[in-house]
Amino acid sequence: MTGADGDEVLRLKASIDAGVAFRVWSVRLTGWLPDCLVAEVGSTGVTGLPTKGDLDVAVVAPDAVAWSDVVARLGPHLEPHEPEHWSATRASFRGTGESGEVGVQVVVAHSEEDTFLRGFRTLLLQDPAVVARYATLKEHYDGRSMREYRVAKGRFVQREVLAQTTSS
Repeated sequence: MTGADGDEVLRLKASIDAGVAFRVWSVRLTGWLPDCLVAEVGSTGVTGLPTKGDLDVAVVAPDAVAWSDVVARLGPHLEPHEPEHWSATRASFRGTGESGEVGVQVVVAHSEEDTFLRGFRTLLLQDPAVVARYATLKEHYDGRSMREYRVAKGRFVQREVLAQTTSS
């Protein structure tokens, strides 16, 4: 959804059960990209977290060479999303199917983006206090600029993940 200024606006929904959607999209993505890991990485399915209602998935390419091929192979199946934010190790796509909407982040295994996505998801599943703080942040940005939310989310994830890795 976009606001009056044309900027995308964050609109939250209650947590949803993403199990079916993930199974459907996982089979589809694995069929297109058999050499990649497919992992759920978003808020969807994390108890206590509001969500935009779409499924967020990481497709993890084994290395940078494979990453370029993966991005090319996804092109015919999914719509490129925000290519202005792509890097040499991260690209994003969107898709819609009978099981709902999906956002796909294509990353290189063990890259900073991979650590960011999968590391934060793991932390959410393990630490209810992080879930509560993240829910508060999301609710603060509900109805506001998606761009502002993404900046705040990035800072939050970096701080939380860094706190976990330095205390371990």
